[in-house]
Amino acid sequence: MERNAMPISVSIVEDSDQVRTTLARLINRADGFSCLNQYASAEAALEGLPAARPNVVLMDINLPGMNGSSACDA
Repeated sequence: MERNAMPISVSIVEDSDQVRTTLARLINRADGFSCLNQYASAEAALEGLPAARPNVVLMDINLPGMNGSSACDA
C-alpha cells in the first residue's frame, strides 16, 4: 500500500470487552488499516456509525439486545 494512501477504517461491534480490545489492537497494528471506533452494542453502533462512516464494520452476530443480523438490516 502506498504511504500516502488513506488506511482502511474499521469499526468494531462486539459485546466482549476483551475481544473488542484485542481486535482493535490487531487492526491498528496491521499496515493499511485503522480501527476508527468500537461499540459494545448494536444500539450504540446504530447511533454512531452514520457519523463515523467506516469502510468496514466487524459485527458480532450474537449480541445482547438487538442482534448483529438485525442491526445490519436496520
